[in-house]
Amino acid sequence: MANVVDDHLMGITHVLRGDEWIASTPRHVLLYEAFGWTPPAFAHLPVILAPDGKKLSKRKGAASVLDYQRAGYLPEALFNFLALLGWSPGEGDNREKMSLKELIASFSLSHVSPKAAVFDEKKLEWMNGLYMAERSAASLLSEVVPLWKEKGWIEADRNQDDPYLTSVIDLLKVRSKKVTELADSAVYFFRDPVSFDEKAAKKQFTPESAATLERLREKIEGIAGVIDAAALEALFHDFAEAANVQPGQLIHPARLAVSGVSFGPGLFELMALLGKETVLQRLNNAIVFIRSMKA
Repeated sequence: MANVVDDHLMGITHVLRGDEWIASTPRHVLLYEAFGWTPPAFAHLPVILAPDGKKLSKRKGAASVLDYQRAGYLPEALFNFLALLGWSPGEGDNREKMSLKELIASFSLSHVSPKAAVFDEKKLEWMNGLYMAERSAASLLSEVVPLWKEKGWIEADRNQDDPYLTSVIDLLKVRSKKVTELADSAVYFFRDPVSFDEKAAKKQFTPESAATLERLREKIEGIAGVIDAAALEALFHDFAEAANVQPGQLIHPARLAVSGVSFGPGLFELMALLGKETVLQRLNNAIVFIRSMKA
């Protein structure tokens, strides 16, 4: 009764709630009639299920909005994802990524599904990746930089508007599905690798690659001034052609040498951003490491 009185006094015209409340609706309507009030329009929404088909609960995957924020999800991605749980824009409209304006313009209660919806976190992650790719690097600074500071990778008083930080985000965001993933994968932009991916090192770090990296270091050292991505790409191409090797035989060990991992953004853009001095130092460190492996 308190619910009915409260809604009436607030002038509520539409009530949208979970379908577990269907059984209580007749009693609410009878109360409205007893008071002589016009009842609001009632609509019941499908429940959200966990991936195993059971009702979503605190023990079955439910979390607060802040939990998803801490997990690296963007607000607009979570909103978009939740809007499509148990609702669709209409027959023949297969859009999944929709802006707030598009969702408002398309919304209709007639498109609410009577079937329960499954909370698929993999789909949420996919959708978040789409939003990550289209966000500007500058707009992600306030979310990523605090994580880097927390990890101790950058100084606590470092200016958030540092162009270097923006460039790092710009290189990583298209390959990251979450803010936390972007933040976690950036360590080699701030610290020299202290180890190398073991599986990749067994394949890429050979006595031959040590000699190749040494020659590469000499060629980069010979570049006057700063190094840029275009100049590095031309250098790698000419080197591979002169040595009669496939570009991958040069690119893969070089990537491992400067980042410690076998994947990431474009190698030439990565090396250009790290700068000539850092690249030369890391190539030298890798050469020493490879020769110690042989010993």
